[in-house]
Amino acid sequence: MQHPARLATALAAAVALAACQSPDRAADPTIAPPTQGSGPAKVQHSVVYEVTGTVKTADLIYATPSGTEKLPGAKLPWRKQLAGGAGQFLMVNVSSYSTSGSVACTITVDGKVVKQAASSKEAVVAFCDYATPS
Repeated sequence: MQHPARLATALAAAVALAACQSPDRAADPTIAPPTQGSGPAKVQHSVVYEVTGTVKTADLIYATPSGTEKLPGAKLPWRKQLAGGAGQFLMVNVSSYSTSGSVACTITVDGKVVKQAASSKEAVVAFCDYATPS
């Protein structure tokens, strides 16, 4: 005859092991099977930066998904299209100090203008920023 304490321990271990097993989905139709690729979808937005003005060139700084790009002496008008992720910071800064005139920047996300700025003086600076929807 086995010792009662060993029998109780073995029984408790068997119950614990059974509780750790995956549920029987066939026996219980209320348990949904796991889904492939579950988790939040990666949302992509079409982003367009545009810079215009009466000055012929300007210094640009703009945000990309991988960081910040500098473009000194860019010819205007200037346009850059890229894909932006959800919650991404977008920015374009335009400046021209050599001549008087005007500059303007525009950020368009998914075909909708979300930010515009303009400046017209001897030294012109325009700054546009926006965060894409999550």
